[in-house]
Amino acid sequence: MNPSLKLLLSLLIAVEISFTRSWTVNLILVIASIIWLLINRVAYRKIGLLFIVPLLPALAIGISMRFGPTRDWTSSWF
Repeated sequence: MNPSLKLLLSLLIAVEISFTRSWTVNLILVIASIIWLLINRVAYRKIGLLFIVPLLPALAIGISMRFGPTRDWTSSWF
């Protein structure tokens, strides 16, 4: 498959997942993706980087939600 089509497909899937409010669907997709990466023998270091790289933006979003103007603990992800 053309690399640009792969990028477009992954972006479309990411947008669809971001608007899904079901934890179970998102969790199933994450587990299926990890299994697919392991089946294709992707290095464990690369899989680890996939988890570590988004940690900083996720922490920034969580902190801003927790200590933002509303200071609403229930809406933060912690």
